[in-house]
Amino acid sequence: MKNVYGFFVFIFLLNPLYLFPQGWTQQNIASGSNNLNSAYAISPRTCIIAGGYIQDLATNIYTVYRTTNRGVNWGAISTGGAFYFTSVQFIDSLTGYAGGGAYFIMPENMVGKCLYKTTNGGANWNSAISFVMNGSTSIDIKDIHFINSQTGWTCALDGTIGKTTNGGTNYTQYSTSTAFAKYSIFFINSLTGWTCGASGNTAKSTNGGINWSTIQMTSTVTLNSIYFADANTGYVCGNGGFIYKTTNGGANWTMKPSISTANMYSVHFYNADKGWVAGTNVVLGTSNGGNSWTMQFTGTANLNSVHFCDSLNGWATGGNKVLGSVTGGWTGVLQPGNYLPSESRLIQNYPNPFNSMTKVKFQMLNSGTAQIIIYDILGKEIKILFKKVLTGGVYEVSVKLHELPSGIYSYSLIIDGVRKDTRKFVLIK
Repeated sequence: MKNVYGFFVFIFLLNPLYLFPQGWTQQNIASGSNNLNSAYAISPRTCIIAGGYIQDLATNIYTVYRTTNRGVNWGAISTGGAFYFTSVQFIDSLTGYAGGGAYFIMPENMVGKCLYKTTNGGANWNSAISFVMNGSTSIDIKDIHFINSQTGWTCALDGTIGKTTNGGTNYTQYSTSTAFAKYSIFFINSLTGWTCGASGNTAKSTNGGINWSTIQMTSTVTLNSIYFADANTGYVCGNGGFIYKTTNGGANWTMKPSISTANMYSVHFYNADKGWVAGTNVVLGTSNGGNSWTMQFTGTANLNSVHFCDSLNGWATGGNKVLGSVTGGWTGVLQPGNYLPSESRLIQNYPNPFNSMTKVKFQMLNSGTAQIIIYDILGKEIKILFKKVLTGGVYEVSVKLHELPSGIYSYSLIIDGVRKDTRKFVLIK
């Protein structure tokens, strides 16, 4: 379409493919001495991380971190003594639970376990259960799983499984028929659940955790994490890179091919096909139900936890590192309708310099009226290149400016009358 200025302008695609150079990016978090043990993605912008550490011979500390802008900023929203946290889960933006443990050398060797609850988004935590006993062998609660705000289960290194049906007011402990240290637990509904742990053991309950039947894998490695996409399809990962899958509710498990021998500490699936495992310096991803895996990340990050709120947006954490992804961990292209930027800005046009045609990309944090305006080197407005009401996302405009003379120009992104960003381009003929 030719406008009154004689320039040809084409809207190329309002929902283009958008290229991300990395599937995972490291985010800045001032963790101090805390071990960042567990991440829970509440929404594409909001994630909670729970951790803690042994401060001295008689003090244990927990700390909870939160981002509400996709990891651009992280803040320690709460901290407390007596226990450290090893796992966290949120039912909604306000209600969450955290499990953990304790280790004291003074005044005498003592160990403990705990379940804490928050009803204000993690700002304050109250003890639902806590237990300390003489000993030197850890009894930490390693994992928790709630199916709603009232009903949930815990599993611990002392081999017990705890259950509450009233939000932690009452708490009952059960044992499996074969006693083994438990590292992960998952329930698909109020009756059916699974746990896994030491010596290659898994166990299943069909009566809400009261009774359990145990199945041992062919390998006796420690199994660190279990996740079920539905009542039949489940996954478990463990030390040495082992990944198993079941399609009959845990009655039989098949070892799936892995491309790493690193210890795997966390498995999470968005559906029966798309999922992730994280471990010692790696994140692996699959899009075909674990039949093959791709190395999405490798580096110095001993990752204890990976969690996604949807198929694209998630976090992985461990030690003092946090990784974030807006692409499902994949490097490549993404439909921006599923991508929520952390700010409104321009992305440098490409190619630049250019002859006649270039592509201008921009992203919007929220809905609004977006304009792209071109100026000459003196700052005089030449043209409103684009004006449209859009929702938050990433957009691309293909521009043909063959009647402009060669030179240096600037262009600005203006949203609801406010200038958000300005860049330059060079036109060469």
